[in-house]
Amino acid sequence: MQLLDRSAASTAETDPIPGRVVTDARVYPAENGYEFISNNELAGWQPVADWGRDGWDLGHWPTHIVMVSNETAHPRALVYREGNVEVREFESESERTAFLDHTAEWNWRHGVGRGPGDVGAYSVGSLPQTYYGAPSTGALGPGVTPAAPVEVAGPVRGPAF
Repeated sequence: MQLLDRSAASTAETDPIPGRVVTDARVYPAENGYEFISNNELAGWQPVADWGRDGWDLGHWPTHIVMVSNETAHPRALVYREGNVEVREFESESERTAFLDHTAEWNWRHGVGRGPGDVGAYSVGSLPQTYYGAPSTGALGPGVTPAAPVEVAGPVRGPAF
């Protein structure tokens, strides 16, 4: 696999979006979004499909994909939009979460994926808190830890066929 070349740069003075654009991240190209996810999972990126308390679409696979990585000293997020890729690095998990909140809101306001139906009733950046953050409906997002395994007493039986 060949790395994607991204030469854009960003600074806090010119870009109000959280994080800074990273141009040296390990990101692999692909023919389509699903292949992009598969290729980049091998490089330590994890796709984040859902966002907000009720698990609305964070992107719209296979054309709009969001992935996260903790493989470097600072948390990172990757946004893939119809083949264009941007990687951002953050000082903290909370800063990355703020970026993912921003990304989700932008996507929902622009009809990308399934989001809350009343987004237009709120000004930019003022959605209800339940629209932000990792979902609480079973999907895992950055900073969310899976529940501990449940111990089962006695033999475990599969479905009867």
